[in-house]
Amino acid sequence: MATEARSEARRLEPDRTEPSVAAGAAADGLTRLLEELARTPDVKLSEVWQARLAPGEVVGRFELVREVGRGGFGVVYEAKDRDLGRRVAFKALRPGRPLDAEQVEALRHEAESAARLNHPNLVTIHDFGSCPSGPYLIMELLRGEALSQRLDDGPLSPGEAVRIAREVGQALVHAHAAGVVHRDLKPGNVFVCESGAVKVLDFGLAHLLGAAGAKGGTPGYMAPEQIRGEREDERSDLFGLGVLLYRMLTGRLPFEVKNGRSAVLDEGPSPEPRGEGIPARLARLTGRLLAKDPGHRPRSAQEAVDDLGAIARALDPVAAGRRRRGWLALAVAVLFAGGGGVAAGLGARALGARDLQRMTVAVADFENATGDPQLEGLSALLITSLEQSHRLAVVTRSRMRDELRKLGHGEVERIDERLAREVGRAVKTRALLLASVRRFGGDYALQLRALDPRDDRSLFAVTEQVSRKEDVPALIDRVSERARRALREHDDDVRDARVEMAAAVTKNLEAYQHYFRGVECIERPREEREWIGCSDFFRAAVAADPGFALAHYQLAYLASTINVSGSAGSQRPFIEAELSSALRDEAQLPARERSLVLALQAHLAGDDAGALRRYDDLIRRYPDDKHALYLAGDLLYDRSDYAGAIPYLQKAAELDPFFENAVRSLVHALGKLQRKEELRTLLDRWARLPQNPALRAAAVRGAVWMGDLDRSLEEARKNASSASDPSPFIDLAAVQFSRGDFIDAERALRRAMHDYPDRQRASAYLAIAVGAQGRRRESVELAARASPKIDAWDRHVGLALALVGTAPASAVWSEVQQAGTTNPGAAATLAADLALLGDVAHARELLAHLQPRTPDHELATAAIAWRTGDAPGATARLRALDAVEPVPEWGLPPSFLLAEIASAAGEDVAVLEAARRFRSVWSQLGSRGAWAMPRMMLLEARAQSRLGRIDEARTSLDRLLTQCARADSDDPIAIDARALRAGLGPRDRR
Repeated sequence: MATEARSEARRLEPDRTEPSVAAGAAADGLTRLLEELARTPDVKLSEVWQARLAPGEVVGRFELVREVGRGGFGVVYEAKDRDLGRRVAFKALRPGRPLDAEQVEALRHEAESAARLNHPNLVTIHDFGSCPSGPYLIMELLRGEALSQRLDDGPLSPGEAVRIAREVGQALVHAHAAGVVHRDLKPGNVFVCESGAVKVLDFGLAHLLGAAGAKGGTPGYMAPEQIRGEREDERSDLFGLGVLLYRMLTGRLPFEVKNGRSAVLDEGPSPEPRGEGIPARLARLTGRLLAKDPGHRPRSAQEAVDDLGAIARALDPVAAGRRRRGWLALAVAVLFAGGGGVAAGLGARALGARDLQRMTVAVADFENATGDPQLEGLSALLITSLEQSHRLAVVTRSRMRDELRKLGHGEVERIDERLAREVGRAVKTRALLLASVRRFGGDYALQLRALDPRDDRSLFAVTEQVSRKEDVPALIDRVSERARRALREHDDDVRDARVEMAAAVTKNLEAYQHYFRGVECIERPREEREWIGCSDFFRAAVAADPGFALAHYQLAYLASTINVSGSAGSQRPFIEAELSSALRDEAQLPARERSLVLALQAHLAGDDAGALRRYDDLIRRYPDDKHALYLAGDLLYDRSDYAGAIPYLQKAAELDPFFENAVRSLVHALGKLQRKEELRTLLDRWARLPQNPALRAAAVRGAVWMGDLDRSLEEARKNASSASDPSPFIDLAAVQFSRGDFIDAERALRRAMHDYPDRQRASAYLAIAVGAQGRRRESVELAARASPKIDAWDRHVGLALALVGTAPASAVWSEVQQAGTTNPGAAATLAADLALLGDVAHARELLAHLQPRTPDHELATAAIAWRTGDAPGATARLRALDAVEPVPEWGLPPSFLLAEIASAAGEDVAVLEAARRFRSVWSQLGSRGAWAMPRMMLLEARAQSRLGRIDEARTSLDRLLTQCARADSDDPIAIDARALRAGLGPRDRR
């Protein structure tokens, strides 16, 4: 049927430009969709509508397989996602529901917000769109019934009620952490799958219905503050959870509803459920959830979930043990067969429906008994093949190594059976796959056995063989398919979700070995900018197999970590060429890798929203893919959307607390948003883990964001004392520089250069540390030696920055002009600097090249406003910017300009406040630090003196002049500091 439908299908192309898509989907409701999937009455639709869509037709990438329900608003189909090979629910919505533009935009926003939520207890929205037949919504395909239908048969047992309430609570914990409140919890919005899993529906809709000016919720389930139109928050959802729990336990509502009015508005306490078998603790918790005063409810959904968990254990303390043993008692153990190798699967009733929900499996590194180095790394091929399954959640080699690091094993070269068993127990895998490849005469045989790592029970065994080494990728395909069937995956699903390794990866085993080593290189702990050194492996892979798409992608990605946007002299042409090669046969790529390639392509094309959608789709399918999580978070981080980046980075760092890029970015995102309590909690948790460079660096940088420079210095010195690379010395120099200790920073950087002379980064920072001491000429020479091969425009930008603190605006503009001839975007980042120097005309000229609402644009606009007489407007703009971007990548920190404006206005208390903020951002050892840091120290001392804090001013100036003792004779900051210090007279000796 599916094959015939594909060949005869009438293809309907989706139209993404119609905003009514999300509106129609949201208006119809996710609840109705899931209810219809389980049990939908046959409602006759118009003949016109019936004629528009039918099984076998293709809408975009979705092929309609069969109708599973219909209602007054449309038809629900089971459909096949032809790109990803998964089965989905396709809800075709009946057209003709007029909406105004504001409703359309709000509904689109809600659909996208709901789709961002990613949790096992939330229904997954895969896609939404519109075609000539009307709007549609794509969701995960579920089977089961709404809780409202289950309650038609009466109340539930306390154990079942607690289980369902706990899973609903877990969904609330996740959604609340993302800033989404449901506002309409009720049995119709809770779906119980055939597997027993619980899904909460309608988050996107409820968020809209509860917005200002619109009443959301259902009488009987609404909190009193909702009914009265008062402010709602997460505690309103806790009230709804209490109503659900009360009804599941008693079969009735806690507050009677008459003529649309709920008795919750009446005087008196909230009821507690009473009945046989209801524990007193459960009754009390339900009463707390139903408290009419939000302040008397649990503080958070997490607190409610914790209480429910304790109650569940008290109700049945051995239930967890029974469930863990259940499926193993039914599993069939099969020994290896001889000769051609017959695989035997688990018995037909070995796994219940609950067990068929994404079984977690892990694969140990193959035992290579052939001695042939080209047959190393085959486990990664098998993992890639198994990842195509929608039944299996495969623990990647990356995740296994992360777990081993958490378990204290450090870096391991090979994940043998012993280590794999340890990981399997740690991540609770249901099956561990152990394989070996051997030579028997002229044949290559691959033997695979599966066991449960918890009790070593054998599950099944497979063996396959080929006569030629070049057929080993096909051998992997066969073994993978047989393993999937043995793990109870349906034949249709195996066929629909498979790729041929020779086509999807490479049939050239030499090329694969180079690729495998390249991936291993990336997996080693290192900073992102150092990954480029892994490119040689992928270049060798491409040389061996020019059509190796995944190797081309890795080359493009690694180049993009150095220069993504670029322009003249950048690697952009190379990146685009490698991506084009990677996509030459896009259909053959594995689903995960195809998403990564298309996401990077979208990002390069300026479609960051499209790139993020690709990453989100990937994360929904592979929720433990730390690299996809990091890439999504990094994309948002680079756009200064730190609040949006934090959830992705948190999950990546949770999966691998030694993932330096994710850890570093998470610390900076929390620091920039001044979310200090979250940062403190995170640093305390990391401090209890085995330490590594990523966590040690996090302690240094996190302390700076917390405003504790003394603690940061202590941590940095400790790290430098046991350093094995220059990074700890650079971090130490950064902390010393932020404290105003430029000489100490220079010493640390010279130590790094002495011990690691090939480090260009330390050389560049040394130029800044020397420049801050007023040794400008020496600084320029050091900078030139540090970057001898940089592009001409970059050199002119660097010279312009060096001149800002020491030369007139005309000299700075001359360098900016030369940089702008080849890279106007980079030159424009000095707009704020020129305005600061009083060159407003040229600052405005550069402003035209900056994208509106970016940090650089805001800085320049504020600086121009100040120089043209609008100091209050400039201050307001800078404070708003400082709250979201306190240290722009290319621009001045807003706190520096705030100090300059306040100093000019004689607002000395504001100067000192700005100085404190300036010192609490990481890190001032940057492009403008050579003059901005000593200038800030001068402004600080001037403010202290004008406030009458003369001793403090003397101390500040003495410190600055000590640091500038070797300054050039014409250094303006040193000259001003000496003059100010002379006017304060000698220090009081009393």
